[in-house]
Amino acid sequence: MKTISFRFDIDSIGDIRLGVPKLLNLSRELNVKFSFYINMGKSFNLRFFLQNKGLKILNNFIKSEGLNKKGQEKLSLLKKHGFRGIIETIIRNPELGIYYKETLFKVLNEGHELGLHGGIDHAMWQYNLHNLNFEQIQSLLLPAYKNFLRLFGQPVGFCSPGFVYNKYVLELLDKFGFLYSGDMDGEIPFRSILNGKEYKHYQIPVNIKGNNKIPLIEQLLVMNMSNQEIKDVVLFEVERRNTAVLYGHPSVEGVGAGEILKDIILSAIDKGYRVVRLKELVS
Repeated sequence: MKTISFRFDIDSIGDIRLGVPKLLNLSRELNVKFSFYINMGKSFNLRFFLQNKGLKILNNFIKSEGLNKKGQEKLSLLKKHGFRGIIETIIRNPELGIYYKETLFKVLNEGHELGLHGGIDHAMWQYNLHNLNFEQIQSLLLPAYKNFLRLFGQPVGFCSPGFVYNKYVLELLDKFGFLYSGDMDGEIPFRSILNGKEYKHYQIPVNIKGNNKIPLIEQLLVMNMSNQEIKDVVLFEVERRNTAVLYGHPSVEGVGAGEILKDIILSAIDKGYRVVRLKELVS
């Protein structure tokens, strides 16, 4: 059986307020289900911003999209979230999974998968995890896990911001009973293993992505490809695989690229692919 799955990481206000509702509308229209991963903490850390990134990150809020210093083709935050979304993130900066819990209840009630995306501090996890010890990482993950458990029940899947992980993260995922994570490279699901140690949970790798793990559709948008060209590139990658996993962010694929995503899904179904949630790939 050929399958295609869509993983959407909910990082920001723009993702959940604008993107998720549009993806839910699309899923109803096409009768398909997606996998969402929610940031249960804050998207923005002012102290970390000032200490580590400062004006360099601020420049990313407003610059035009294009190649950054690492050669990554990614949309500017202004293009993704709009001026309002950036200001709300900096000033209001809510705990996303709690503040927007009603939207997430709708995600679950409509049959989609909802997993956990990192800990209570998205920026600290993505940019500074390698400097943290076990206790510090647990202090980031445990409150997010507990809030998810209280509101939505035991999470099955976990995805790290920026695909960043280490042995401490893997140990904690086993400790908290996750079935799978989605951070290691690969083509098909496999048991998590690092430095010769095998863990209880599985990995479901994103096997279709752009340079430096940028979402492929986003990268192609920045390259000014037409909708048809983007569709052709993505479908070429899909058809090379019996198990295809794409990822993105609702503020991109759910908003500006919604019609592209719709065409990709319809074409994949026409080519014999079944749209499944990530957790179904483990079985």
